[in-house]
Amino acid sequence: MKPVLRFLLANFIITLIFYLASAYSAEIKIVGSPSSLEFLKKKMVGFEEKTGIKITFIPMGPKFSLWEVYNDRADLAVDTIPLKNWIALLTNEGIEVPSTGFKEVVIGKERIVVIANKRNPVTRLSKSELAQILTGEVTSWSHFNWKDLPPLLILSRQASEAQKYFLNNIIGNSPLGIQFITVRSPKEQKLAVAFKENAIGIIQEPYVDQSVKVIQTPEVSRSIYLAYKKTSKNEILTLINYLKPQKMPERRR
Repeated sequence: MKPVLRFLLANFIITLIFYLASAYSAEIKIVGSPSSLEFLKKKMVGFEEKTGIKITFIPMGPKFSLWEVYNDRADLAVDTIPLKNWIALLTNEGIEVPSTGFKEVVIGKERIVVIANKRNPVTRLSKSELAQILTGEVTSWSHFNWKDLPPLLILSRQASEAQKYFLNNIIGNSPLGIQFITVRSPKEQKLAVAFKENAIGIIQEPYVDQSVKVIQTPEVSRSIYLAYKKTSKNEILTLINYLKPQKMPERRR
């Protein structure tokens, strides 16, 4: 090989190595609830390749995700909790965090949906029909022209707050009258619904996959908030611009 070509090839290889080494020199650490992180992952597809900023997702409960950002161990906190409620949770733990040092944006909505076994032919339920199932007024799927099987509700301990929020929107203070089983995680919840023909589940939409079907019901959703320090690095603003956050909802007086 000619010296000039060897020089050009060597220079190209060195440049490539330098690029690969520095491609992800910037990093953003995001902490938050598993379901909110799943939502964010789907929304940020292609972000790393387009910006060269590496994203690290760290699942964490709502109490201390904001605390991690405050102490600069993470850059962003994401959850379905407004900033003032986040700070109140920490205050209840005896931890004082100044609200004036943070900003928050709404990056989308987390829908909470009803999943069913794929063999269940029911595709849509009104609020009253769903309430009748959950309160035990309807005791058989034959009420919807299917098999004479009792509805079975599969719940997840990891999603208890989302499930409470959904149930409050559908049945209010009425007690559950449907037979139910509680499993540990959304993954186990989906497995149980996929296995049991008469089962349904209440689950956050980011967890839904092809193993189950979604029954159309009146929308129940919560805003997803992203909280960060006002003094955050420029990469944070790049990410927020990429997400194109929605306007903050008006506060009720």
